[in-house]
Amino acid sequence: MEASQKEQSQLKQVILFLQNQAASGEALLKLNAETDASMRSQLNQKIQQMERELTHLRTTQQESNNQRATTDRRARAMPSILQRGAAPEQVLD
Repeated sequence: MEASQKEQSQLKQVILFLQNQAASGEALLKLNAETDASMRSQLNQKIQQMERELTHLRTTQQESNNQRATTDRRARAMPSILQRGAAPEQVLD
């Protein structure tokens, strides 16, 4: 009889250990899921920030290209305008 009680006690200890392991495993899975969600959110925010920066850079580049094209047109027009006797400030208008 004593052996049976000892076996039951050991079995209860094993069951308790397994229950604790399962609870720890579930807590770890939950923590991993929360960490993954947080990282995904941070990455999405970073992507959105970088997309805004890229849009700004593209706009700035386009404005620079437009300014350069305007300057080039004016520079090419300058000799013919000067030959006709126009004042240089009229070129800028």
